[in-house]
Amino acid sequence: MTRILTALAGPRTALVAALTTLCFFAAEWVVSATWRGHYSYREDRIGPLGVAFCGTEGTWPCSALYPVLNIATVLTGLAIITLALSWMAARSVAATHGVLLAAAGAGFAVSGIFTEQVSYPTYATGLAVFTVLGPIAMLLIGASNTTRLPASAKLFAAVVGLLGIIARFAYTGHFVTLLGSGGTERVAVYSVLIAAIVLGVSGRHARTEVTIPESPAELEAAEP
Repeated sequence: MTRILTALAGPRTALVAALTTLCFFAAEWVVSATWRGHYSYREDRIGPLGVAFCGTEGTWPCSALYPVLNIATVLTGLAIITLALSWMAARSVAATHGVLLAAAGAGFAVSGIFTEQVSYPTYATGLAVFTVLGPIAMLLIGASNTTRLPASAKLFAAVVGLLGIIARFAYTGHFVTLLGSGGTERVAVYSVLIAAIVLGVSGRHARTEVTIPESPAELEAAEP
């Protein structure tokens, strides 16, 4: 248990977890580029990229590489969970903020396992959890005085998190004239991923303040 906590608290763990989220952007681009027809980042939602058939009746072929996006979504969700746990172990963020971010990551992973064609309600719920809790977590992490990460990265996370919240409200209210349904949804999703990357990379040289006693003698010495 001690080794696990020590490994989680290391800045390298947070860095690797944050950079792992880049796989989602790569997978999204690859799958959309192999779309059998025209795929629009502005008008088309992310969900159809993860299914074999789409269209109004579910009979139009999409991309043969659709499983790539689902795998990347699950990996990205797990990476967000790992990032949150790493920050909590290192006491870089408040526990409540870390729990919110971890819950968001779990929701994203669920949306990659239960696609629109497997179970649309489950998919929609998982993605909603991510696009609601994720931006809120990033806003709180960026705005909180308890967050022990570089100030410039915190400010960026707070601003991007706020944009993600606005995008989520706009998407829910179908106020998508400016960016389209796909673009508005992507702002909510990307806000969490981009903030995670910036915070994870900026904190790579941070030193953990967590000290875990390894023996009863150290425990006695640590007591006042």
